Amino acid sequence: MADKDDIEVNDFDFDFDIMPSYDKLQRDFEELFNKALNFLNCSRCIILKEENKVLTNDLAKFTLGRNNLNNLLGKKRSTFDKGGLVYNPIKQEKKQKKLINPLRNLETPL
Repeated sequence: MADKDDIEVNDFDFDFDIMPSYDKLQRDFEELFNKALNFLNCSRCIILKEENKVLTNDLAKFTLGRNNLNNLLGKKRSTFDKGGLVYNPIKQEKKQKKLINPLRNLETPL
């Protein structure tokens, strides 16, 4: 049975030529490739690419500025806030002297 199949395959005539079909496919491919290159190189595409670069740079600057502003606002503190690396509240406390003694002022005439 296998010998019969081999004989049928070997007897089949492969006389058709695939070169014309291959050449046509090659021409179609080259034509589509050239159209794609023309589309990519069109002037409108180049203008849009440049505009995209400019907008991307502007967005990057805006984002960097926003981050810097957030850092500044986050580090902002009150003028009365003396917290820091060298501030020790115990050492910095000064006892205020009373400049006016209310009892003494009442005893002395003006």
